[in-house]
Amino acid sequence: METIPKYREIMDYIQEQIQNHVYQQNAKLPTEQELSEQFDVSRPTVVKALDRLRDMGIVYRVQGSGTFVNEGYTAATQQGSNIISVVLPFAQYRDTARLDEMNILKGIEKRLSQHGFFTMIHYCKDNGEDFIETIKAVKSSLSAGIIAYVAKDVMDCGEGEIYELFMGDYPFVLVDQPIIGINLPCVRTDNVKGAVMATKHLVDCGYDTIYFLSDVNLNYNESIRERYIGYCQVVQNYKGLVNFNHILITYPEQDVAHITDIIQQLLDKHKGQRIGLFCTGDYFASRIYKILLSLGCRTPSQVGIVGFDGLGIQLPDNKQLTTIAQNFYGIGKLASETMLRRLSDPTMPPDTIKAEARLIEGETTAVRE
Repeated sequence: METIPKYREIMDYIQEQIQNHVYQQNAKLPTEQELSEQFDVSRPTVVKALDRLRDMGIVYRVQGSGTFVNEGYTAATQQGSNIISVVLPFAQYRDTARLDEMNILKGIEKRLSQHGFFTMIHYCKDNGEDFIETIKAVKSSLSAGIIAYVAKDVMDCGEGEIYELFMGDYPFVLVDQPIIGINLPCVRTDNVKGAVMATKHLVDCGYDTIYFLSDVNLNYNESIRERYIGYCQVVQNYKGLVNFNHILITYPEQDVAHITDIIQQLLDKHKGQRIGLFCTGDYFASRIYKILLSLGCRTPSQVGIVGFDGLGIQLPDNKQLTTIAQNFYGIGKLASETMLRRLSDPTMPPDTIKAEARLIEGETTAVRE
């Protein structure tokens, strides 16, 4: 039998007390010390539970004053089955304005509100363990269904646990990528077509060697794997005319020295050639761009970079990144429409719905002069 972590016990207890109206909106919760004594745990365990509840939108914390029940959450629990929960793996970005998060939420909230549904936002970290824990907690609440933006590395949590959590009649709609082995409705970008556009653009710009650069293991992320498939399709069409290669960079973000060594080796190997880099995400592309600047590399005349996402990231020298822009608002709208159909017809087939992406030509690629 699975042992529930102590911090989860604290989370479940507080959620139950809120749902039973023991703690009303804006009510102050017991102090960290009181909860520590009540559950016979350390203060860090209590802090972890309260931080997770804050990320999920259930409580808010005021430094020096304590932890309080979120007014929006208590209003939602009173509406019962009119709540649709949205799980987003962006806890580390809560204080920044991410275009993907904002536009997905706009698309979801607008459509659901038109049908009388209240949207409850829950944040988790972008890793499989935190994502699964959040889904468990939200599923035990009063939500009528969950729209979940799937975190990376979710398959690291074990197929048995994932299968047990997601199978059954509970309404789920996944966003961005499916969960391997789980047959659920999924709304996502057409990553293959997007990757074909990115790679073909680098070919058309006349780059001699084109690399596929990924910071995510292709075996654990379906979206990234599909981008590699799209890249490979272009490789097949231009084999012999353009050199192609791929590199997986899975080192921690802070290990800039190691990543810099990899890029320097790449530049040395293709000295005198124009190199095109297709990076699997905009944040990753911006990191590579900063490294190229530090190495004195000329972009886009010497090295061209294409990202994927369309997040409007500001590069250090104010250049605009060439990227494949996902239609995040459209994805949110399609996800909410899929959830509404799922609620009205639980027997609907769990189709995958794909949204089109588009190429935004910035200043990090250029045609050969």
